[in-house]
Amino acid sequence: MATYLSRIRAISGSTSTQTSNAQVVDFLKSSVNYIIQSVPKDMLWFAYTDANLTSSTGVVVPRNTIISVKRNGIECDELSNKFIYATVTTLTSLYAGTTLFPKHYIKSGKVYIHPTPTTGQTGVVTYVNLSSTLITTSTSASDTTLLPLDAPFVNYAAGMDYVSLSGYWAQKAGDAQDALDKAKYLIDSATNLSQGEDVEDALAEEDTELMSAGVNVAAQEINRANANISYYNSKSQLLSKKSEMMFQLADKQIKDYIQINGGKV
Repeated sequence: MATYLSRIRAISGSTSTQTSNAQVVDFLKSSVNYIIQSVPKDMLWFAYTDANLTSSTGVVVPRNTIISVKRNGIECDELSNKFIYATVTTLTSLYAGTTLFPKHYIKSGKVYIHPTPTTGQTGVVTYVNLSSTLITTSTSASDTTLLPLDAPFVNYAAGMDYVSLSGYWAQKAGDAQDALDKAKYLIDSATNLSQGEDVEDALAEEDTELMSAGVNVAAQEINRANANISYYNSKSQLLSKKSEMMFQLADKQIKDYIQINGGKV
């Protein structure tokens, strides 16, 4: 089966010289965040994962991926930050959780449940887990955790690869500096007219033939530089347009998925 890495490169035409494998993996991670932010979490049921809690250690779960937090099967309301300290240090606080009305809070990237879960009264954090299998370049294209949203996931990442390629070719336009430098040296290779065999030297020597030849070659180098700049800038702009097309396609596919599943866009 093709990997996500190879599928993205097949769309964008990129090579590891232009965008590294590590960069493409970053694009995949960004695509995961894009999907989580774009699709209602109840429509990401295929990627739900449970994290069990039986102690006070908490569990690391990104806030924007949380579906529900329960203790002993009872839904836990979330505490606001201003009540956390009072709740965890004073059991008599009005905001403290109870066995019938448990609470949860998020601190330093971890989810905690109050009262503290136990083996007999387990805490469960249900969340959308799309990223665990997408952090290597060998992830299979048939990965079932993304099957319903496989197309927009790949297309968004490919759009980011196009953005990177656009920057790569725009930078290539800087290679024209070589031609510009040569043109400059042909006209004036040093600070004094008497140094070098440049056009200014020929002018000082009243050697019109050499002067004319130097000017002609310098003009050719400038034309070469302009041609390179024009070519690479055109290539960069085309890739930038392709990236926008891929982002728009991914957006449409997301909206179609939401509508098919009865949601509003």
